[in-house]
Amino acid sequence: MKNLFLILFVLISSISIGQNNLDINRKYVSIKSLKNSKNINLKNAIYLENDTLVVEKSIPMGEFEVDFGDFDPEFIEHYKDAVFGNKETRRKNFKLSHVKLWTSDIKVYFDKSVDKKTKKELSSFFNEISKNSNSLKISVVSKLELSNYLIYYINSKKDKEHPNIIQQKPITYNLLHSNNKFYSGVLRLNTLSFFSFNDQINSLKVQFFKSLGQFWLINNVPCESILADCYSPTKRLTDLDFNILNFHYKNVYDSDVTIFNYERLIEKYSLLKKEHPTQTKFIID
Repeated sequence: MKNLFLILFVLISSISIGQNNLDINRKYVSIKSLKNSKNINLKNAIYLENDTLVVEKSIPMGEFEVDFGDFDPEFIEHYKDAVFGNKETRRKNFKLSHVKLWTSDIKVYFDKSVDKKTKKELSSFFNEISKNSNSLKISVVSKLELSNYLIYYINSKKDKEHPNIIQQKPITYNLLHSNNKFYSGVLRLNTLSFFSFNDQINSLKVQFFKSLGQFWLINNVPCESILADCYSPTKRLTDLDFNILNFHYKNVYDSDVTIFNYERLIEKYSLLKKEHPTQTKFIID
């Protein structure tokens, strides 16, 4: 049992270790995944009953390994609005948002309260996201115990709510995370608050997509975009939605990233990119 807890810990987070007064973020992976590699380094390895975890990478705390690729300033503004809220939101509460993402595949379970038509529409939506995402995979599972994401409906004031759901909202989601890495989610819709199936589906798509990064809705983009903060009866996944999603999942951070960290990273990355135009990945302190 102790080994199980250790495995779960190292899979969802990096290990912070004090060494010569220097904090180190160590990323561990199973030695089985490196079986074809030569010269495996066993220094600081963790030996388990049925496996050995070895250090894949060590980065000093406070430093970030980032690969932003090529981007334009307008897109970065849209991305910051989606992740940290618009400028007014950031001004009022600059500590409100952090970069958060899923580091495991999302396995959705539909409660029996969800109708077949909705399941079909959302399953197609999930497939479209997975097909156009560089790293995020979403699937539907047949058993609750196999899932890490629950979707359910209520249509009566007497219906039982999930304990993490705010009951007053027509539609809402809640996510659990460890070190800003999501590992569980729940999405609930109150059918009494919607007058058409189309509005229900659009709302579900918007909220689910938001839950992929705890995104905010953004202004000054076409209303049919999933992340647009304006109404459209024809919501759909646009290039902007996919660009924001893929940019969000391009880097997995071991340390907390706020708007201040992020703007500093972008600024330093831009300067380094000018100095080294053929390089895309940098370690920035």
